[in-house]
This record gives sequence, structure tokens and C-alpha cells, in this order.
Amino acid sequence: MDREKLIKKAEEATTESSRLDFKRTVEDSKYGQCSIIKDIIAMANSGGGILVFGCDDNGNPTDDDVPSLLLKDQSELTNQIEKYTSKLFPEINFVTITKNGISLKAITIDAVDYPIVFTKDSVPKTVRNKPHFEFKKGEIYYRHGTKSEPGNSFDIRHSIDLVLEKQRKGWLSDIAKVVEAPVGSTIKIVQTNDEANASIADVRITSDPTAQGFRIDYDERFPYIQRDVVEQVNNETNAEIKSYDITALRNQLSKEFLSVHFSGIGYPDAYPRYSKEFVKWLIESYRKNSRFFYDIRNNYRSNQYRKNRM
Repeated sequence: MDREKLIKKAEEATTESSRLDFKRTVEDSKYGQCSIIKDIIAMANSGGGILVFGCDDNGNPTDDDVPSLLLKDQSELTNQIEKYTSKLFPEINFVTITKNGISLKAITIDAVDYPIVFTKDSVPKTVRNKPHFEFKKGEIYYRHGTKSEPGNSFDIRHSIDLVLEKQRKGWLSDIAKVVEAPVGSTIKIVQTNDEANASIADVRITSDPTAQGFRIDYDERFPYIQRDVVEQVNNETNAEIKSYDITALRNQLSKEFLSVHFSGIGYPDAYPRYSKEFVKWLIESYRKNSRFFYDIRNNYRSNQYRKNRM
């Protein structure tokens, strides 16, 4: 379900579901933040959803305060999620919805291709003289009805089915292009050489249909994950950027630029990868303009605000 449909559903709904969670209040503490993160990851693993704050289980607005985390920059939550999952998770957006004429804070969550596992225990809370954790290292959470709970065999199978369905749609789309191609069209199949001593060369991205095909060594062409990019830039400059800044930048770059310097394929960890030239370009851009990342952040926030207002 896309973001606009999620927002519309949340504005009209009077009951919760696996993709919609009304929260009257959340403890404003590190433990409360972990509770929010658990629901976000559970929804992402289950196909996406939306959390709405400041209303009861029937969707009626209340006078309860929203957690302070929602009043901060969106990157703060992104950083907290990465802290507990070791994975950059930009698939969230702070939005405002309207119910009964009252504006409410909400978070939309996109689906992920592969389940996210917690790599660190949540901050505990003492309950009856014993520590209580929202989640533990190694656990995978899913939505079961209106609750976020540890996953089971059915959940894992469902995740696999979602990935296969996405691949199936991609295959059918490619087949449709062949079937619908005009009479006289030529289909060219390029065979790659997978031998160990096969030559590997950098290639120039081109739309020339007669251009020769090459096999790309992705580990060499795109050696950096996003965390590496941040570390490289901060080591070479005093920019003090975060993963959020790279995500914001990526959303503003042209497809042509990204096709040369960015790749999201070919890796089991599913992390996006970046080229060496991309890191050099970032460093040079900041050295030429110390406001480079500041402007990127502002432009991204402005774009997100306009999208949410549409």
C-alpha cells in the first residue's frame, strides 16, 4: 500500500489493523522510543504501515502529548533504528494527518524486501523488580493483528512469498515488454563469462543498443556502504555528517548520476553501495562549499514537507 493510501486510510479509520496503529500516548523515555522502533520494524517486516499518535483505539483524538522524538528531526529516529538493527532504515516519513478536524503526528513505514533483525537489546524498564525488554538481540518482529510480536515460521514464509511475488511481477513486466514489442523488433541476449580468470573492466553507462556488454565486479566498482561513506567524508573533512545526509542527497540526485555511482543489487546484505568517485565528489563538494550538506538537508526537508501537504 503506498503512502497516500495509508494516510487516507488512517484519516478515515475507526479501528486498528496490522497496518494501522493508533497510539494514545507513549512513555517519553529511551524505553518508549524502543517501543516505537519495535512497531516500526514489525510493520516494515509485515509489508508497511502507519503509526498515528495522540488518539485512542477508535481513532478519536485525545489531549495526550506526542513523544518528544516526533518533535525532533526525522534523522534522529533513523539513527536510533540503525543503533538497534545495524541497518540504515530510511523507509520512514514523519507526516501530519487530520482526524475530526484535528492535526495528529504520524509515521509512515515502507515495506522491506528482507526481514530486519534486532542486533541489540532494547533499553530495559524495571517491572516488578525485573528488567523488561521491548525486544532482544536476534529477535524478528512482525505484526499479528494489531500487535507487534516475535515472528514465527509462518511469518518467515510470508516474507519469502513477498519477495518472490515482487520478483514474479518484475519477470512478468519484462515478458510483457517482449510480447508487446513492435513487429520487427530485435531481442539481443548478452552472455557473460563467469570463469575465474575473466577480465573485468569499468564500463560507461550508455543507451547505445549496439554497445558491448561487460560483467561488473560490484565489490570493486561500489566498495562503500552508506556507513563507510559517512566515515570517509568525516575523516577527510569537518562536515560531521550522518547517514541521513547521504539518504537526503540520494533523493535529490539524477537517475543518470546514480546509475554510475550507486548500486542496490548484487549483495546479500541488501545494503546500497557507492563508488569511490562518489566519495571523492562529496569531499570536493564540501571543500568548495561548506554549506553543501546544510543545503542538501534543507532541500530534502522542504521536498518532504511539500509531498506530505499534497
